[in-house]
Amino acid sequence: MRITTTLLALALLSACQTEPTNNNSQAGEAAPSSAPIITDSITQLYQTYMGLLENRYPLQCVAEQGKVNPADAAPQDTLFFVFRENLREISDF
Repeated sequence: MRITTTLLALALLSACQTEPTNNNSQAGEAAPSSAPIITDSITQLYQTYMGLLENRYPLQCVAEQGKVNPADAAPQDTLFFVFRENLREISDF
């Protein structure tokens, strides 16, 4: 019984590999990079606008007794943030 349990445990452990092996790679082939490639135009615009953002308001509310402190929640929503910044560009005429 012990031998069967031990063999079963060894078989399960050998079947559960943490990293798959890639036998199809060739010597001259470059490994794929783990960095994500951004192809979404909205995400690219978001990153551009975030770099140009003038922080008029903090990104989170600061609680103070007897005061209401505004916060800019637009950067949390990518699509709204890009829309707002496009609207600001258009209205700068």
